[in-house]
Amino acid sequence: EQIAKKLRATPIDIVWWKARDAEVGHDLNAFLDERLRLLSVDLQAHFHQDMTSYDTEEPAFALTLKHSTEIVLESAAMLLGTLRDMAFQYRFTIMLGKTHGQEAELMTFGKRCLSWYQELQIAYQQLKATLELLRYSKISGAIGNNNGIDPELEFHALELLGLKPFSGATQIIPRVLYAPLAHALTDLVMVIHNIALTIRLGARSGNTIYQEPFGKLQKGSSAMPHKKNTVISEQMQGMARLAQSYQHAITANIATWEERAIEQSCVERVAWPDLFHVTLNALKRMTHVLKDLRVYPDIMRYEIVMSG
Repeated sequence: EQIAKKLRATPIDIVWWKARDAEVGHDLNAFLDERLRLLSVDLQAHFHQDMTSYDTEEPAFALTLKHSTEIVLESAAMLLGTLRDMAFQYRFTIMLGKTHGQEAELMTFGKRCLSWYQELQIAYQQLKATLELLRYSKISGAIGNNNGIDPELEFHALELLGLKPFSGATQIIPRVLYAPLAHALTDLVMVIHNIALTIRLGARSGNTIYQEPFGKLQKGSSAMPHKKNTVISEQMQGMARLAQSYQHAITANIATWEERAIEQSCVERVAWPDLFHVTLNALKRMTHVLKDLRVYPDIMRYEIVMSG
């Protein structure tokens, strides 16, 4: 309680911490030094006692992933709502269904929106299921064998954070526990990419059956101002490529040298924040596209007539 009172009274000095990190080459030790300088000598011995860096970082990491996932789920729910509304709005809007890029049979645009909704719903539920994996963490010492930290103390400390001890942790939580989250986020982006691809196909010159929003002053090309390029939909393919690359790096983190090596953390500091940013960008941009999608039922009917 004495330690907590003193440390909470003084915000972390980021400039001091960065300068110390440059000296010691260990960001967690630099953080500890920044905090220890505020404590009397008799209290310093009890701060971070018998803990290793990842005893400090793993619980925070699990909570960061959990909170970030909840934000993504909120954004995905908004996109689901938009698709549900579109499925009802266009349930009688007749169009040509196409397979292999060729005219197939009649359907409605509402049915196509319903298919998108169901795909996204599957990805949404898969992502939601990963929250169960984010309930675990560890504060079990340098190689995870509770040397110096009593298992009961670990249990109660994690309980305060809404977490549970992971049986079998080494110095870190096995990264196979977090790989399904990366897969679920990537699947979500891939579903969005699939929707965007269909919009791009329908927006091509000639018989344009729908188009993403395009501002009155927006430019599709510097050389050809008449063009209405599907910029956002095309970006979704780029987001999908990024998500796949981050997911691959995170999955590769499953492999480690025995109890701990550094290659996981250097990947995770980049891959996890970027994967969440990519996913949220895709969700928000596609919600914007679909809410303001320009649909041309007359051209859909014209396509049917021309197909014979």
